[in-house]
This record gives sequence, C-alpha cells and structure tokens, in this order.
Amino acid sequence: MTAAAPPDESLPSPRVGFFGPFGTFTEQALRTQRDLAGGDLQAYRTVPDVLDAVSSGEVDLGFVPIENSIEGMVNFTLDALAFDHDLLIQREVVLDIHMCLAARPGVALEDVKEILSIPVATAQCHRFLREHLPEADVRVATSTAGAAQMVSKDVSPHLAAIAPRVAAERYGLDVLADNIEDHDGNQTRFVVVARHGVPAATSPSIFSCTARGTRLRCMSPCPCSTLSASHSMINRRTQALRCCRK
Repeated sequence: MTAAAPPDESLPSPRVGFFGPFGTFTEQALRTQRDLAGGDLQAYRTVPDVLDAVSSGEVDLGFVPIENSIEGMVNFTLDALAFDHDLLIQREVVLDIHMCLAARPGVALEDVKEILSIPVATAQCHRFLREHLPEADVRVATSTAGAAQMVSKDVSPHLAAIAPRVAAERYGLDVLADNIEDHDGNQTRFVVVARHGVPAATSPSIFSCTARGTRLRCMSPCPCSTLSASHSMINRRTQALRCCRK
C-alpha cells in the first residue's frame, strides 16, 4: 500500500469527492492519505459523478479507481478522464484488495442464490464462485459497498454481496467467506484528480498520456523517457494507453 502523504497544516482542508458509498475500497485507499482523510469527504454514486463534481468545482479533488492487477484498467474511469474531462492526475495510491462474501445474519453459504457486486469485483472472484456457488445469479450493483448496503436492506434469505469486510461490518452483514479473490497480490490503483495544480516537487517526473487518441493529462512518476503499456500493473488492457514525458 502506498505510504500516506504527511498532512500540510498550512493548507485548508480539501473537499474530496470519492467513489462511494462509504465502505468502498476507494474510501479505504483515500483514508491512507492523511492530508486527504482529514478533509471534507463526499461520497458519490458513480465515478463520472465524482469527476463531474471536480470539473464543476463542487469539490477540490476526486479520488477514483483506475486499474486493478487482475482485471486491468477500470475502463469507465479511463474513458471518462480521456473523453469527458480536462483534469490533472495529482497522485496515485495502491491498495491491497481482499474480497469477502457477506449476507444478512442467519443466511448460510448454501442458501445463497443471488450475488450482488460490481463486474470488476465479481471478475476477481471467478474461481470461488465456480467452486462454491456455480448456480448463483450475479447481479450488478453500483459499487462493492453499495452491494453490501443493498443486501442489508433486502429481506431475501438468498442474497449475498461481494464486498470489502469493512463494508460488511458497516452495514451489519455476516461474512460467509473471506479473502475470496482468485489471486494473492490483488491490488487496485487509485488516482487523485484536480482541475489544476502541480504535484509536489518530489515527484520524479511529469508525463502526459494519450488514451485512444485523446490527450489524458497526467502528473505522476515516470521511470523512463517513454512509458509503454508494459509498465502498467497489467498490460492486456492497456494497449491503447501510451505515456511519454513532457
């Protein structure tokens, strides 16, 4: 996990929008950054909602997921940044990801017939689902924490969510199975975006990214004069992303 940035007490607390609701991996990653965690945190329903809030000035910073070590790029984030917004990436944060299967108290694993989560999360747990719940229907939620929240409000004895343990605890669910992700070392990369501003001078370099023919302006460490897709966490889904030092 990326080390937390030290707070700068000389600066006002930022308004930070993040992909919610409370209890998401995004919130967990955000809270590792002490200078951001002490700000005015505002949860938004979708990543585009976060980016819209940053663009409009409703919040100062946005905190969103952009890449997973198993599933590759989070395409809806990349597309929104590339095509719909003119925002600068200020920082990246990497968080270790552990999934659990959670349900209302009294529901057992063998009772589960429907599973709620986001496609990125269910894709990271294919093996567990095939081995333990091969007949279960998978339904789409807006986020992993949103899935836990929905399950907590549904009286069905057959519904469960794939979500962070912290979300299960927040919404009063029992954990039926923990660490159900397919691979060890599962990580997600998040980015902090803003309308303007330059990252701290400690950043080794600044680079711009061209995504699908549209300029995605980024500010982040770059290890060489040309950063190809192979330097990503995973390269299968990043062939359209080329980064080169300004």
